[in-house]
Parts: sequence; structure tokens; C-alpha cells
Amino acid sequence: MREITKVLSCKPRVAKTFSEIVECEDVDLVIEAASQEAVRQYAVRTLEAGKDLVVMSVGALVDARLRRICNFLLMILGHLLKLRLEGSSSPQSTLFQQQ
Repeated sequence: MREITKVLSCKPRVAKTFSEIVECEDVDLVIEAASQEAVRQYAVRTLEAGKDLVVMSVGALVDARLRRICNFLLMILGHLLKLRLEGSSSPQSTLFQQQ
């Protein structure tokens, strides 16, 4: 990761911990590209921190409880971004959004 950032004109901040990401006021969007376990572990905290979230490991959202919690947080926190499920092969790849 650090090698990639050396060649970019706009340098991203590389966080050492997840807490650094959710506590940073400059971060608006978190993109999960790790695993279904990462979604289960970090999605709720990400949304609670007021960050928008793009989920790549969409299989985690088969868990109805996790999906309901995320849906609720999106609704009450007023997120405008639809949660886009990038790994989905379905044409209806947006599972939840603010109503």
C-alpha cells in the first residue's frame, strides 16, 4: 500500500487501526474490500460513525440481522448514499438505502 501511495499526486492517509478511520472527520466513505468477517466486524461501527459504506464482500449481508441493523442505521442517521453491493451479480444489487 505504501508503494502505491508514493506515486499518487493526492496522497491518501494510511490508517494503522480501524478506530483511526472512524474517528477521522475527513473520512466520508469507507470501502470494505477484505472479507465477510470484516463486514460483520466493522459495518455497524462505520455507519454509527456517520460514514458511508461500500461493501464488496456482499455475502455477509445474507445475515438478516446484520442487514436489518445496517438498514436501521442508514435510516436514522440520514445517509444519502445507497449502500452499493459491488460484488453482487444481481441487477438489484442495492439491498438497502434511506427511505
